[in-house]
Amino acid sequence: MQVETFVGSLESGTTCPTPTIEAWLPAGGGRRPGLVIFPGGGYGHLAEHEGKGYAEYFAAAGIACFVVRYRLAPEARHPAMLEDALAAV
Repeated sequence: MQVETFVGSLESGTTCPTPTIEAWLPAGGGRRPGLVIFPGGGYGHLAEHEGKGYAEYFAAAGIACFVVRYRLAPEARHPAMLEDALAAV
C-alpha cells in the first residue's frame, strides 16, 4: 500500500480552498475503484478513525481511497467547507 499527500485547488473558489488529500493506493497499480472520504467529527475536529482507519481497510481490499482534510469552525464555515470538498473532488 502506498500513501501520497497532495493539495486540492479550485480556480473558481472564493475562500481560497486548499484541502490536504491523502491518497491511499492499493498495491499493484492499474485502474481501481476509488472512494473519497470526508471524515466526520463535528465542527471541532476530524475523526482520525473515520479517515485513516477506513482508508487502510478499503485500500487493503483493492480500493483507492482519498482522505480529505478540510477546514472546520471556527476558522471556516459554509461556503469554505463546501469549497474544500469541491477542490478535493
